[in-house]
Amino acid sequence: MLKTIADIVPKELLLAGGAYAAIAYFVAAPELAARGARADYIPVCMAEHRDKALSSAKEQAAVLSHTAADPEALLAEHQLRMFRDNPAMQELGRNGLATLLGLDVVTDLAFAQIAAKKQAAADLIEKQRAEIEQATRIRLEESSDLCTCATEQAFENSRGAWAVFAGTLGLVRPEPIRTFSNKVSFHANGDCIAGKGGAS
Repeated sequence: MLKTIADIVPKELLLAGGAYAAIAYFVAAPELAARGARADYIPVCMAEHRDKALSSAKEQAAVLSHTAADPEALLAEHQLRMFRDNPAMQELGRNGLATLLGLDVVTDLAFAQIAAKKQAAADLIEKQRAEIEQATRIRLEESSDLCTCATEQAFENSRGAWAVFAGTLGLVRPEPIRTFSNKVSFHANGDCIAGKGGAS
């Protein structure tokens, strides 16, 4: 069949058609995709990545805020205050019997232990909060590289469609072009993250 086409169509026209297809595939398609990436796909990808990073940080911070209120520690502190402020204990304190029996020392010690436990929990939460902020900062800083990677991967998997799009001057818009943003999102959440060792 190729021989028949070669017999019917002038060789010059076949060469010109081949050259046009090669230019569309190797030159026009990458340039068109790069322009689209800079103008649209990368900014949209970065915005989505930023929203996910901030949403994840907010959820993690909410979990920290919830765990900050330790019900057992609060209950123990409340019961200890009730014990200390009890009228009978107040009377023992006025008579000096609380000191004699060591009750005030025990009470102060218990308050100190509760305070130390609360401080340790607060320090841990602050450390975890700082880690969340650091991880979020890294994710936001990596968004440009991540989305560039995702756009490049999506283009490589649909180069032929971009060549058709470029070769027909945009008159034919194949399905991979229409769903290109979905492909960018897929790679941004897949192999491009894996390529960073899951850091994002």
